[in-house]
Amino acid sequence: MSSRPPKRNTKERILESALSMFNRFGEPNVSINAVANDLGISPGNLYYHFPSKDSVTEALVQRHNAELTPLLNSAHQAEDVETAWFFMHSLFEHVWQARFIYRDQNDLLTKTRLLEDMLHDMLERKIQAFESLLKGLQSRGWASTEIHNLGHVAHTMAVVINYWMSFAYVRNPRQALEPDAQQAAVLDGVQHALGLLLPYLQPVAQSHLKAIMAPYQATAAGD
Repeated sequence: MSSRPPKRNTKERILESALSMFNRFGEPNVSINAVANDLGISPGNLYYHFPSKDSVTEALVQRHNAELTPLLNSAHQAEDVETAWFFMHSLFEHVWQARFIYRDQNDLLTKTRLLEDMLHDMLERKIQAFESLLKGLQSRGWASTEIHNLGHVAHTMAVVINYWMSFAYVRNPRQALEPDAQQAAVLDGVQHALGLLLPYLQPVAQSHLKAIMAPYQATAAGD
């Protein structure tokens, strides 16, 4: 019995190639012919599966949206700062895997109404997830119950995660979003997003989160 993995179909190969190229070079800078060329297929073959470049982009955003959904829905389950760290780290990992969406999102918003709606929906659901995470930490005694601007904190966290890839790209356009920069980009983003919670955490939780963050901060300082 063969142990070889099942052969990927052409549609899946198109999406994987487009995702890789969009992430490396930016969605606006990659033509549909370049994707076909990368796969060694004719543009006509590609158009058989996707009638336009926008339809490829929409499919990638839809897939990213579907992958985010179970994670965002689990935000309320954060039991302490360690599980909050794990949640945020997982979220940034997903963002990294589809980083073109976050680097190029202002351009994507102008392409189709479907992309506009999906990007808006993902942002709103991130805000709701961060509010759930904060409420969960409050209910378990890790965060102050006197946070009156909980929604504001959740919005600020959403800004950090939604624009972190653009920020990293502007700071270092030649290297920040290359594949070998993944660990640094993810850990740096997680620290800045969760660091927003420090003023609202109880003393024990503050100390715990600082202890989790310390090794990564030391590594970043040495780079």
